[in-house]
Amino acid sequence: MPLSFISTMLTLAIPPNHPGIRYISRHIVSSTVARFDWVGTGLTVRVAAPVNASANGSLAVTLQGGHARFGVFRGSTLSDTFTTAESDGRRVYQLSSSVAGGDEISLLKLTEPQKSKAAPAAVFGLELTGGLTLGPATVPSRTFGVFGDSDSAAYGVDGSSAHELRCLEAAFGDENFAHGWIRGVQQLVGGATSGMAEAHVQAVSGIGVTRSAGGGKEKMPQLLRRSLQA
Repeated sequence: MPLSFISTMLTLAIPPNHPGIRYISRHIVSSTVARFDWVGTGLTVRVAAPVNASANGSLAVTLQGGHARFGVFRGSTLSDTFTTAESDGRRVYQLSSSVAGGDEISLLKLTEPQKSKAAPAAVFGLELTGGLTLGPATVPSRTFGVFGDSDSAAYGVDGSSAHELRCLEAAFGDENFAHGWIRGVQQLVGGATSGMAEAHVQAVSGIGVTRSAGGGKEKMPQLLRRSLQA
């Protein structure tokens, strides 16, 4: 049987602590699970094609996402979104049905934790087909931090001035980090030749430095050192 044909059948199971996975911003990772929950957190990988690997394969993640929306990026371009629910439990989600050597795929959490005690996103591993593997983790040319509230989290960004209260009624408050102002700043800071800069975001709707909206007790200084927001 030709090696090229055999490679198309191979599925590589990748543990969450694989050195080829680079986690974005705050996270907790072990050999069995990686957890993150701040808006804008996630992971990125670069696909590599060994000799005799097929031209294309697929990439999937085993994820327990909780109540959240996620975005899949190919390079800096948003290619897909999907939502998860607490009742979904652990499932396999396809990030791309066609990847090749050199492709960079990222998974980002586009929404904040929806409850004060919400379970964080949990990644149990990745799967690559086609005999492909992961290359060395890429390092962003520039990184910056953002500490903010709903404006930074992009709460209501997908809403409309014609329906001002829709953000209070929508499942995720029309929140979508992929469409927020921070993504634009990442492109500007990265520059035309250096690629997109990486943002480490700690943003909570209604949070304040000395006083929070609605009389909330928690304030940003109390959250800064947390790896997980909830």
